[in-house]
Parts: sequence; C-alpha cells; structure tokens
Amino acid sequence: MKRFLKHIFLLTWVFLWAFSSQAVTVTIGTGTLTSNYPFTTYWMDGRTQILYTAAEITAGGGVAGNITSIAFNVISNSTQVMNSFTVRMQNTTATSIPAFVETGWTTVLTTNWAVPGTGWQTITLATPFAWDGTSNLMIEICYDNTSYTSYSPVYSTAATGMTWGRYQDLSTASGCTITGGSAQANRPNIQLEITPVGPQPVTVTIGNGTTTVGYPYTTYWHDGRTQILVTKAEILAAGGFPGMITDLAFNVSSVNSSYQPMNGFTINVQNYPGTLTGFVTGGWTTVYQTTYTVQNTGWNTHTFTAPFVWNGTDNLLFEICYDNTSYTSYSYVYASTVASGLCYYRYTDGATGCSLTSPNSSTSRPNVRFTIQPMTSTTLSGVVTNASTGAPIIGALVQCGDSTAYTIADGSYSMKVLQGNNKVVTCSKLGFDTQSVTINISGATQTQNFALLENTNPPGVVFASLNTAQTAVTITWGVPQGPYEIVYDDGQFENMTSWAVGGNINALKFTPINQYPVQITGGRVHIGDGSYPSGANLQPFTMAVYDDDGALGYPNTELATVEVTPTHYGWVDFTFPTPVTITSGNFYLGMIQGGNYPNCVPIAIDETNPSMRSYSRFVTGNAPWVLAGYNDFMIRAIVVGAGGPLDLSADNNVPGKYIEKHRENVGTYSLKIPRLIGGQEGVAQYIPVNTDNGDNSDVLLGYQVWRLKMGEENTPSAWVSVGTPTSTSIIDNSWPTLSCAGYRWAVKAKYTGDRWSDAVFSNVLGKCMTAQVTFNISMCGTGGNPEGTMVQLTNTQYPDTSYFAIAPANGVVTFPHVWKGNYDIWIFKFTYQAWELNDDIMGDKTY
Repeated sequence: MKRFLKHIFLLTWVFLWAFSSQAVTVTIGTGTLTSNYPFTTYWMDGRTQILYTAAEITAGGGVAGNITSIAFNVISNSTQVMNSFTVRMQNTTATSIPAFVETGWTTVLTTNWAVPGTGWQTITLATPFAWDGTSNLMIEICYDNTSYTSYSPVYSTAATGMTWGRYQDLSTASGCTITGGSAQANRPNIQLEITPVGPQPVTVTIGNGTTTVGYPYTTYWHDGRTQILVTKAEILAAGGFPGMITDLAFNVSSVNSSYQPMNGFTINVQNYPGTLTGFVTGGWTTVYQTTYTVQNTGWNTHTFTAPFVWNGTDNLLFEICYDNTSYTSYSYVYASTVASGLCYYRYTDGATGCSLTSPNSSTSRPNVRFTIQPMTSTTLSGVVTNASTGAPIIGALVQCGDSTAYTIADGSYSMKVLQGNNKVVTCSKLGFDTQSVTINISGATQTQNFALLENTNPPGVVFASLNTAQTAVTITWGVPQGPYEIVYDDGQFENMTSWAVGGNINALKFTPINQYPVQITGGRVHIGDGSYPSGANLQPFTMAVYDDDGALGYPNTELATVEVTPTHYGWVDFTFPTPVTITSGNFYLGMIQGGNYPNCVPIAIDETNPSMRSYSRFVTGNAPWVLAGYNDFMIRAIVVGAGGPLDLSADNNVPGKYIEKHRENVGTYSLKIPRLIGGQEGVAQYIPVNTDNGDNSDVLLGYQVWRLKMGEENTPSAWVSVGTPTSTSIIDNSWPTLSCAGYRWAVKAKYTGDRWSDAVFSNVLGKCMTAQVTFNISMCGTGGNPEGTMVQLTNTQYPDTSYFAIAPANGVVTFPHVWKGNYDIWIFKFTYQAWELNDDIMGDKTY
C-alpha cells in the first residue's frame, strides 16, 4: 500500500505541475505618459536598461518561471529595422539604475527587428529567461544602425531611477556598448509572459459558514487555547496539495471594541493522522509567536515566521493560544458546522493559555484560510572522503529530510532535496563517525562535501582481578572491535517456510557480546534460492527489532522497522534508518512477511545443529509469541559494540536454557516437514565486520588506564592514572595503600591524530568490602552427584558484578572475594529444580 500511495502522490504532483504550468501574462504599468525608450530609431544607435521589481511582478500574478516574451504598448511606430537588435536580462537585488550595468547579463535574443505596429507589440525571446521569483528583473534593449528615421514611442509610467538610456549617431561603434547615458523619469509599461515551473502557490479556504464564535480570539477571558483540525480530504477538495504552508487567516465578523492585544499569541501546527478527543499536547511546531491585536473585520492573516510542510497524507492540526492578565470582550469569527472531533477550545482567567487542559468540544469550527507554496527542489551533490587519507568512501548514506542517497565508487552522491533554510544534512557510514551540517538550500544545484573520521572503537571487555596475596590488581582487556556480526547458522539452508497470510512474523533471538551498550544497525536475512514457493516473485517485506521484555524473555516491544525490497535471492542485507541501542539482555530480529502465499518470499532454515533460538507470532490469528517449530531461521545481526568473544576468564559464558520440542506453527507452509527436536539454546559466532573494504587507516597507538572509585564513572577529573601501556594488560600495585572502597578501572584506546575512544569500565573490586561465600551442595531425593551444578551470584545494585562457578564432585563451591551487598543467588543442574535466593552478603557466609 505504501508503494501504491507513493505512485498516487507522484501522479498527483505531475498533474498539478501540468495544470499550473500554463503561461501567465504579467502587466506592469498603466500610465499614459510617453517614452521614446527603448525604440529610439530617431538615432542610429540606442541602449536602454529598465528595472522591474519582484513585488511588481508578483502583484501582477507572476511566479518563478521562464520568461518567454516581452511586449511594449506602442503609441506610433517607425518601420525602420533595428539591426543587431539585442535583448538581455538578469535577476538582481538592485532597486534602481544609477548608470549602465555592464555585468551579469544573459542574452536572450539577437536579431534584426522592426516595430510592426501600434498597441502591445510582442518580442518573443530565442532563449527563455529563468526568473527566480524573488529577485528584481533588469532588461536591456540595444541596437546598431547606420541610418535613422523616427521614434516608436511607447506608453509609460512615472518611476524615478528605474530606467537608464542613451541614444546617438555612431557610424563605427555598436549601440550595445554605448556608455554614459542618463536617468529617465518615465518607465515603459511592459508585459511579461512567464511559464511557471512546477505547481504554484494556492490559497485554500476551509469553511464558508456564517455562524459566529468567540474562539480563537477569546479576549473576554485572560487566556485562551483553541485547536482546529482540517482534514486531508478538505484540503485536497479546496485545491490544496502537499507543500509549505506560509500563513493562517480567520474571517473576523466583529472586532473587540477595546482592541485588546493578545500577549504571547502563538500558532502551532502539526501533521495529525486522526481526529481529536481532547487537546493534543505534543508533536507541535511553532510557526508564529508575537503580540497580536485584531483591528479589522474580514480575513486577519498571520504570516508564519517559518513555513510548515504539510505532508499530503495526514490531516492538518492548528493550535492558537495566548496568555493575558486582563480581559475586555471577544473578537468574533465566522464558523461552519462540522462533525465532532475537529475543534476543541478552552478559555479561563489566571492561567497559562498555551497549557490549558480540559477543553470543550465544538461542532462550530472557525473558517480558516491558508496559503500553500510548492516545495521546490535543489540537486544536492558532493563527495564523501576519509578524513585521514582523502580516499573516497563507498556506500556512505547521505540524508536530508526524506531524501537519501548512497555514495558510489568515486565517493560522490547526488539527490533532489527540498529547498529551505536550516536544513540538516547527515552523512553516515558503518565504521565512521556520523557527521551533520545545517545549511540553507536554494538554487538549482548545491554542493556539500563530507570528510568522515573513522570510529575510535573502545577496548574490549575490561576485567580486573586481585591476586591471592591481595597486593596487586591485574587489569586485562580485549583489543578494540567495532561492528561485528552475530551468527547462529552455518550458511547453508535445508528448509524454507512461508506464512499463508502476510503480516505474520518469524524471528531469531540474539545475544550480543557481554559488553553494553550495543547498537543494532541492521543485518541480513536468507530468503532461499527462488525455488520455493513455486512461481513466486521477489516481494517486499519488513525487518523489525524487538526487545526481550515479553513474558519469559520473549519478544515484545517493537523498537524499529525497515522495509526491504529484495533484488535477488540468498542473503539480503538491511539497515535500520536509526541504529537501535540496548543496554542489557537479548534482542530479536523478525521478518514480517510481505504478501500472501505463494506470492511472497520465504525465510530459509538451517536445520544442522540448530541453536534453538527461533520464535514466531501468528499476528493475523491474534496469537502471542511462541517458540517456532522451525530451527533455525537464517537471520544475522550486525551490531556495534566493544569487545570480542566472551571472556571465559570472567566467567560470563553461562550455558543457555533447554528448549523443548515444538511443532511447526499454524498457518505456515514449508518446503518439507521440519525436524521436531529440542535442545540447549546455542551460542553465537561473533565475526568482526570489515567496515569499508579495507580503507580504514587510523592506527591504534596504545591505551590509557585509570583507577576510580565506584560512582565516579561520570567524573573523569577524579580518576587516577595507572599507566599508558601498548599491550592489553597492566598491573596496579597500589592496592595495599588504598582506602576501603569499591574500585573500578577505566581503559581508553588512543588512535592517530590524538583521537581517543570512549572509556570502558572494569568489574568492581571491593577493598574491606569482600566476604568469603561457601556453598555445600547436595542433591535432593535420589542422592545424585552434585558435580556440574552451576552456581551464580549477581549483585542487584551493580549487575555487572557477578560470580560464577561449577561445582566439583564434593559439592563445595567457594568464592573467596565476594563484594558485599545484596545478591540474587541461582544454583541449577539439568533435570533438577533450580534453587534461588535473594540475600544480603555483608560478611563471610556459608549456604
């Protein structure tokens, strides 16, 4: 449906462009004075320059576009041919002509021409001139003869400083190079034929009722707030189109006799998809803010300080509010009867008008009028390079509003963007720091280059361990790693499946390296080889990220989505528009099927040594998330985070839970009947991502290590330097002299150009704050062997402080240095019920 609507929008835009591109004739000047300029054929040569303002052209109905002809109203004509008759034009900011202008001209006609008669005589330009819609227009007319006859005078209007001319007899020189000249008191009347470019501004009026209401100008009260919803259908029916709204007007029927100002008079606007049930409190864009007084009946227009872009798909919601400390009487406006949910208002004394709540609903909505300007575009282009080497970067994403482009082999990009001020252009590429600039975009073309700095990836997991003698702390860490891929499949599929109906979901559970936060940037999904479903074509589908905040850690909250349009079978890459950051736990990537079977793409399944991480949701059947009967769905995640594979010495690699057998999902088809198996939840392969085909060049020079007290993580000035090693470990011998407290160590990586990564923190070691904890484990009932029982302690205040061990045959597990605090204790052996306890450990303890 989204693609269909895009086509409808495009067709609508083309229709509007075609409809509004008919030429308009602009007449400037109605005077009946006489001017001998520009057809001064009483002399051999003549040169005339004339200035017309943008305001005059606009007032005559002109808009930005191509000027294809000009005309002068001739009183009487000479039939003499003007040889080398030349017309030149330019857009200019000049407001008068004090002398001949010699630069900036565009020649639009050179010919031999005689004035053919009286009345409006048209001169058709050989090359249309592009008037930009905002500049003044200067025209030069000159010719070069060797004889003379008489003038062809034209009607003109008094306009000081707007015409400069000279005529003389020159047998050897050209009239177009005459210098000197003088100002003329009268300016020739002119007609300009302009062919607009694209859709033109339109004034939209919504409502023609004659009921009167006291809102939004509710000055009988101190404070007022009004919200008015205009539907998409109403705007389109009134001739509107997606574009920039530049003003808002209300039709006043009677004016407050005291002419009371409204202080803090504010207009907010937003695109709004539904109808109102009360005041909308968020999502607003402020477009107008001033002190305003209603002084006249009729349409009172508020011209926005910043245009608002109506997207053409949602309804349009206006809010008007103000905040006074006194009152007089209403200024009434005309309104029309509408359905409920289109207008709410509230007025009161002694409050803040723009924060009023508990509004009244009304079916009398004020009539409104607003102007929609077309959204003109500029071709924005440039080159993206590596800031360290100057080499081009391939595949960088450049984005401005809804416009996006990727750089090609030479690092260049080009895209159409909407014109406007303070436009944010962002350039990003995996492995590089994102860069944003705020620029004004205008004209036909504009260049914006980017030089991206490579990521300064932080070190891997930092682990601090106190030696047995408690005299020194050894700090170790992994080499920096940035983007990495989380993989659970072997790359080969044995099966494929599809839902009978689109909109249903197949997902895979992912566990990142135990170092947070982690950014999920995208991934890849395998859609088979095209052999199944039979006769299916490549169809779009959606990839989504889900949090593990459902019951039992199942998927629940949808964090981001991206529509994927595949161009080939096999692995299909996808990237989320904005990376998703998680700070703990697991996440899920889900494929939301596009299209009904068989007109859809399947998801491939790796049935060899599955990791038992597949989940499904029968959305159209109103079913919850469940374990999938297909293992494993072939989805891979690409994330950005610190660290390499789990540091086993830190005892973080806790085995996954056991997944029971589960039949295939209701409402699905598959290439073959899936294997019905259960098993232990598997672990991932973590594969570093080559971020830019080997063009990263920043060099890792070493590290800086600091010691800090727990709680000082956000106060770097309190950190104490331990050293600047080039290897991935260091020993801190200060432990015996440290005061009693909890300590951590921070490590940063240093790169060329004196660029540093973010700090990565170690686990906490407590001095005078540790206890010895012993567990004596025996098995209930059968008297089984405790060997292999897993024991884990997790600090509830600092979850990154945890301890893990596996019991030996005698069942005795001792942790000699447990930092004091409150802990969740978990003891488990397969086939036995887990033993769990939350307890305070503030001294040596035996369980």
